[in-house]
Amino acid sequence: AAKSDPIRVKAPPAPLGMARLDGTFTVDLRDTSHYGFSSFPGDIQSGWRFKPKCRQGACDVTWKDAQGVALAGVLKNAGPRYEGTATTRLASCGELRGSGTVTVVIEVVKAASVRDAWRATQIVGTFVERFPAQLGCVASGADYEVTGTLIA
Repeated sequence: AAKSDPIRVKAPPAPLGMARLDGTFTVDLRDTSHYGFSSFPGDIQSGWRFKPKCRQGACDVTWKDAQGVALAGVLKNAGPRYEGTATTRLASCGELRGSGTVTVVIEVVKAASVRDAWRATQIVGTFVERFPAQLGCVASGADYEVTGTLIA
């Protein structure tokens, strides 16, 4: 019997909705609009750390700012989208720290096999801060466009 050539099969990549959001991402936050702040930093570069709540695959994740900013929350997973809200004390008014909410909506736009797991490698989305009028300060808010890339 003649030896046959080996068969090569190129499997299509898994869908982005199955990519695991796991690890530390460098994140660029581009200021698209803001109001009510007396001074505003504009664009921000940061790092976000995501930790899945399941052992494998895509699922809800805990999210936190890797730079020690008091920002953390849970993002709910729905396909390639993740969304959630968290409370923040990022805004200040004089000596006072106002409390507000941030809403994060991100989508996995690129994924790759990383250490034997199908993982998100690039994310895009929005980061929205809202601070109600409080402590004698006016209401303020900021909207950012988010792009992130997996680094670890």
